[in-house]
Amino acid sequence: MGTQGIVTIWYQNKVLYKIIAGCNGMNGKQLAFKLLDSRLLSDPKKIYDMALENGFGCKDCLVVSSNNEKHVYRGIEELSKDSGFGYYKTFDDPYWNPRWKQGSVGHLYIVVPEANTVVFDNSKDDL
Repeated sequence: MGTQGIVTIWYQNKVLYKIIAGCNGMNGKQLAFKLLDSRLLSDPKKIYDMALENGFGCKDCLVVSSNNEKHVYRGIEELSKDSGFGYYKTFDDPYWNPRWKQGSVGHLYIVVPEANTVVFDNSKDDL
């Protein structure tokens, strides 16, 4: 859990995207601020690529989930509802880590575009 990370994009009082990494979660801060300044918030594949470019996760663990039940995994695959992960049933909770049974995560950042801010919680990093 210590290196796992989540960057949640919270828009109009709901989760729009969750970017979930099984490793290098400490790089979520950099990704969160890049997403805040980005116009890529409507393209999960580009968000996936941006996460990798910023060292958040790796191709074997990174998942970008969207509120329309689309999931980018390994760059192309979509997770099904039967994948065994909690991506669908816990999506609306911006704090919940579907990779971990208890839902906890080592590094969590919430991007709030309309407030032009990044909120962090349960993180070892200081903003």
